[in-house]
Amino acid sequence: MKKIILVEHDIAKHLKKLAAPKNIEIAKKITCSATVNVDDAVYAAVDDNPVIQAKITDPVSDAYKDLIKGLVGTINKYDKTFLKAKNATAKDSLIKALDKDIRAALVKFSKDGAKAAEDAYKTIQETKQLARDYKIKAGIEIATATGSLVTSVATTATTGAATGGLTLILGIYSIARTTAKLAQAVYKETLSTQKAGKQVETAIKKLQKNYKDNSKNVAGAKDTGKAFFNKLTGFDPAKTIQNVIKDNHTYNEKLVRLDDSSTALGKKLNTILKASEKATAHAEIKASKKTASALAKLVTKTNKILVKISDSQANVTKGKANYQKNRNALKELEKGKPEVWKKIEDTLSFVDVAFAAGDFSNVGESLEAMAEEVVKQAKSENGRAVA
Repeated sequence: MKKIILVEHDIAKHLKKLAAPKNIEIAKKITCSATVNVDDAVYAAVDDNPVIQAKITDPVSDAYKDLIKGLVGTINKYDKTFLKAKNATAKDSLIKALDKDIRAALVKFSKDGAKAAEDAYKTIQETKQLARDYKIKAGIEIATATGSLVTSVATTATTGAATGGLTLILGIYSIARTTAKLAQAVYKETLSTQKAGKQVETAIKKLQKNYKDNSKNVAGAKDTGKAFFNKLTGFDPAKTIQNVIKDNHTYNEKLVRLDDSSTALGKKLNTILKASEKATAHAEIKASKKTASALAKLVTKTNKILVKISDSQANVTKGKANYQKNRNALKELEKGKPEVWKKIEDTLSFVDVAFAAGDFSNVGESLEAMAEEVVKQAKSENGRAVA
């Protein structure tokens, strides 16, 4: 069994940044690690497929975001109530109650997050992207410091405020690195889809040529089914049709995978745009001209890739229409009706869809490099290490 890390965060860091309580001090560190234990075969399949990784990780990430959102609300509520406490005993009771509520939320997340990962895995199995007999075991570990998760400011020294702008920049860089892997997956899936399409086109032309070369044998034929096929002595029509059906089915599977890959990539790119918008509005970034300029270039590049994804998905739609039309035509040809075979060149055809694989050949690398440049400028202008 091997372990795949889905989510790994310091909850305390996020809570300090988002809740920023004035009267309550959050523990120095609350580590959250969401993982799945898998068979070696599953590890190989998932580790090499960013799309499947995203499908398992995203539900857990969503559950984590819900956890943080809920805890921020809880902490802020207690923080306001703390001011109204009349004495030390009342304040101590509030701290204990908050600690209890936080621990209960962490326990709930441990269960909900693990279930979300396992449910997502089952969905992937149902779409036949992973074998049904492979099993996984999801688990979420919450590591906390010894003692209470929260204390009153009066009883502990407060920590310095985090530099929010730089934190946002690092977050963008982290997303860009993940996005780069997804972009590479889209590139590979595009090449694979193009190849599968050409195979269908070749198979269709071969079937049409075989029929044309043997059409004199069935001139005026009224027999149907096997009797009709038996007259096409120059080739095995039933077997040839099955080969075309197989190639057409493979083409559709490739289209589905490409659609999934590009959708996952688009989702990550939109995350970069949202994070960049937030960073751009931050005072620390506004005051850093070179950082802001590098970030603007990253946003422009991200938007250009989104346009390419839109074009790719439009081509996927055309490809699926191609697949469906030929699927229907092949079903009719299987029946061996002479009148249908006479129209084979009209009913069975392949419209070439120009998937631009080159659009995605190096976008991941360039996107990651541009995000690195943003970090570099942030480090330079703020005179501190950002890593």
